[in-house]
Amino acid sequence: MENKLHSIVQQSINIYRKYGIKSVSMEDLCKELKISKKTIYKYVKNKDELIAYIFLKYLNQEFEVRLQNLQKDKENAIDFILKITEHYSFENNAITMAMIHDLYLHYPLIYKQFNTLATQRKQEIIQSNIEQGQQEGLYKLSINTEIISVLFSNIDMYKKIPEHAHYTEDDVFKEIIRIYIFYSNT
Repeated sequence: MENKLHSIVQQSINIYRKYGIKSVSMEDLCKELKISKKTIYKYVKNKDELIAYIFLKYLNQEFEVRLQNLQKDKENAIDFILKITEHYSFENNAITMAMIHDLYLHYPLIYKQFNTLATQRKQEIIQSNIEQGQQEGLYKLSINTEIISVLFSNIDMYKKIPEHAHYTEDDVFKEIIRIYIFYSNT
């Protein structure tokens, strides 16, 4: 049963990525997934429950698995922050801005919970990384862990790119990471 729900969720994310959340009804979803409404309603009561499951449970579980794998492979704090940067680039590609916009407008409670979880998770990761880097002698002890973690956890606010720019949001994020690492080593 859990495998079928997992499959429905993964395929639903792909459909929402393509068409947006608001424009896809449960009936449309069933047609795209080639399943009956009866089948999908075995796993979720309605679209709200599916959206909540995707954003509050499934994506969080997927992130935790990736995070554990990244932590196993890290060499030091700088290596980890570079790897987590690549991970966030991947995560940003998995969830489109249109999906986030639809979530914000049409599922505000789910959006708020999702955003709170994501922000809290980013703060914890950055605080832990700074502490590790300080212990390893890679980051200055004078870095204000709380301020830096708040800055990075809200990094999306700083990624608004002009239409005519010759760089992407990922380029901006990576440049901020370079500044973070450079500041830490000077």
